[in-house]
Amino acid sequence: FQAEDGIRDSSVTGVQTCALPIWNGVRTKQDVLNQVKNVVDRYKFKPGEWVYLVNGVSFMSNQGSSIELAQILYDDLNADELAKVTPDINVIMSLGIPDFNGFLLNRKALDWAMTNHGDYIRKNGRFWIGTNGQPDGHLEPPASRIVLPFTYDRKPEVLGEIYKRDMAEAASMGLTSISTRMPKDSLAAYRKLEADGKLTYRIGYGVIEAFGNTDLDKQDLKSLAAGVGKGTDKIWMTGAGPTAIDGASSRQCTDQKRTGTYTPIDSWFPNGQCHTDMEYRGAAKRSAPISKNYFGDWILASGRDGVRFANTHVAGDRANANMISFMEKLQAQYGKDATKNWALDHCGMVNPKDFPRMGKVGVMVSCYVLVSVNGAAAMEREIGRAHV
Repeated sequence: FQAEDGIRDSSVTGVQTCALPIWNGVRTKQDVLNQVKNVVDRYKFKPGEWVYLVNGVSFMSNQGSSIELAQILYDDLNADELAKVTPDINVIMSLGIPDFNGFLLNRKALDWAMTNHGDYIRKNGRFWIGTNGQPDGHLEPPASRIVLPFTYDRKPEVLGEIYKRDMAEAASMGLTSISTRMPKDSLAAYRKLEADGKLTYRIGYGVIEAFGNTDLDKQDLKSLAAGVGKGTDKIWMTGAGPTAIDGASSRQCTDQKRTGTYTPIDSWFPNGQCHTDMEYRGAAKRSAPISKNYFGDWILASGRDGVRFANTHVAGDRANANMISFMEKLQAQYGKDATKNWALDHCGMVNPKDFPRMGKVGVMVSCYVLVSVNGAAAMEREIGRAHV
């Protein structure tokens, strides 16, 4: 286990991060709750602290996970079950997928979210509901992004030591420049390395905290747009975005019908995590209705206000098609420069009919090499001016 102190909000007395690695011994919901109780008893967290429980289980593939474990995390556990062993602290638990795409909150943390952001969450979602029709503690974005900053507050000197080793390895392979999204604590660590004369990278970074924590009914994105391209010769802001438009593996947003089993959580996301859809079709039979599409509103506001859309995972064929449609709409309304230098990452699945559309809007696409290598030549031929 490791714990990291910090304060994120006036109502929060600290942020702690702990690991729950022993999933090979989990057979029931009670097994998980027993581990959580052991962590709480061991660390004696103060009332009101935020605690992030990181699961060792992964549902990104069929390796090392099972439908039974997914059922425990997704069906058996909820805010009130977690509250039985965490009554006085705010708990965020990972769901075996990248944390920016979903969390499970205990009752105290869920009450905080609904008390402080309830109207926003009910309109924009996305959250799961229980048999009583009320939020059960499972959050997907944008709701999950409200609590995402409570999951990290690492010290720059600690991260800096890790990053120095990573930079040394990258330098040995000739890599000196990167572009990525970064949370604020990572950015602070790289800036300290720069100030200390120890930064060997040149880093273009994407802001992640603004998405989900900006009320688009009350705020525009012009102040965020003003930061794009600004910084130093070694660290500068390249844009801001939702981090992910859909999920990965079986959570890629797709129009394709499933045949066979891809991962243990296929049945929870029959169409993938289609964040840009107005209809919330995540978590089968568990997803709350929504009246607004925050992802769509963010994309349109970005084009209107001049925020470069980049550093964002866009994998499935439906996810890519939806993004092209948003870009076409923005260019029709504001001109082609409204989406100048916009970029989509990963392209795990792309409908070939969308390649010419990508070329026409001029989007840049960076693809997983292993996924796209066999189709790279065809994509380059069809997309034309777009970068592959």
